Amino acid sequence: ASIAMHVGMDQGQAEEELRSPALRLRWYEAAVALAWSRWRGGQDGPLRRCPPRGAHTFVLGTPGVGKTVFRTFMAVHILQHDPDKECLIVFDRSACENDPVILVRRSSGRLDVATTKDGRAVQAAVAQASESKRRVYHLLDVSKGDMNGMGSGAAYSRQFTLVTSCPHDKVITAAKEAKKKGGVQTSADRRSRRSGDAAQRTTRARLQPRFMPLQQSGR
Repeated sequence: ASIAMHVGMDQGQAEEELRSPALRLRWYEAAVALAWSRWRGGQDGPLRRCPPRGAHTFVLGTPGVGKTVFRTFMAVHILQHDPDKECLIVFDRSACENDPVILVRRSSGRLDVATTKDGRAVQAAVAQASESKRRVYHLLDVSKGDMNGMGSGAAYSRQFTLVTSCPHDKVITAAKEAKKKGGVQTSADRRSRRSGDAAQRTTRARLQPRFMPLQQSGR
């Protein structure tokens, strides 16, 4: 089942205390441990190539607790612990925000980054990573309950998915439905299953975003 981890302030807890580095680090580490456990299917050992059914994770928290920064913390953990050291991390936002997607690709010991607002380019990068047997980690930061990302969408069956959001009825409903069904098939899931023919591979190659070495990207 999916996890809905709620991070918020206890009664009487000062906001400045909640924002302290020490307290943030504690919940960051707890959230990473929970997500990684679910991505492994609750078992010891390395990750599978694709996530087990129902392995996606929801982290819900009030504004200011550090959810967006947590994605960076999670990405560092992924880069350190991905079994093959070959992966693609998709930093995604709700489509309603119209923010660019940041793609971090680790391949052959290199760390490259690309940014794009073209959802087709994101989908092309995700498809290429999947064909190259790289794991895809989708870190989706939700705004206003909009679960549609700017890029690849929430393909729970093909991508290791982490959703961060303020508590919102739509997100809570999505988390409950995902837990009940063991994973909700989305349009992104269906697209990924139809992505194998030669014409589509040619189109994806043309749409690929431009990756640059991380140290040269200015990020």
